Amino acid sequence: MEPGERLTGKVTIVRKRRAGADMQYILKTTHTNCPKEPTNNDELLILQLVGRHQNLIRMYHFEKNWFDGNTEILLEYINGQSLRGLHIQDEVQLSKVANKILEALTHIHKKSIAHLAIQPDHVLVNQNMTVKLCSFGHSKIIEAAMSRVIPSLERVAVRPALPNHGAQYLSPEAIQAASSRRGLNALTLFQQDVWGMGMIIWELFVGHYPFVGVDFSANLDTIRRAITDSLPLQEVP
Repeated sequence: MEPGERLTGKVTIVRKRRAGADMQYILKTTHTNCPKEPTNNDELLILQLVGRHQNLIRMYHFEKNWFDGNTEILLEYINGQSLRGLHIQDEVQLSKVANKILEALTHIHKKSIAHLAIQPDHVLVNQNMTVKLCSFGHSKIIEAAMSRVIPSLERVAVRPALPNHGAQYLSPEAIQAASSRRGLNALTLFQQDVWGMGMIIWELFVGHYPFVGVDFSANLDTIRRAITDSLPLQEVP
């Protein structure tokens, strides 16, 4: 999780003196009451619901500012990088990373939460290969938010220029549902996370994004057809 402005808020690194040492944390400021970003309303609740898990970014504290509608969330800092750009050809090492991501997904799925933005940027790793799933700004609680899922998916899909790479990691089912404004059932939401997981594994092993020739600035139906109907995978070197 790099510092800077996000669609779902502002991220900064903060330091606090504790037990004679400087501790680093991530401070995320979300515009909770912003009508243009309604999905942000769930992020704090989701972070509370997921609790502690060795492969999830940990929330330490939060404060709501009722005057300006912002929420400040203090998160665990990982001294490392995201999976973006990493190339892991060792199958044993890759399987370890994949297993840790799957453990995180299993944990949140058991709590009826779909992440909905599984991609290399949202998985952090340090030199010790500690793996942390982060960025719950697009996530949804399945039972409570089915009617609001489509705007969340559509928002990700139509902003391909953003650092989170948007529609590149949406499943064909999610793209079709967003383009047609249909509802998604719970199984399809969980499958979106599994699709993103598969994309991560491919990209880590091969060293690049799997699909060629997709114009992610096109409309959603064009993207879906390009992925499902006629698009070859890039060859494994």
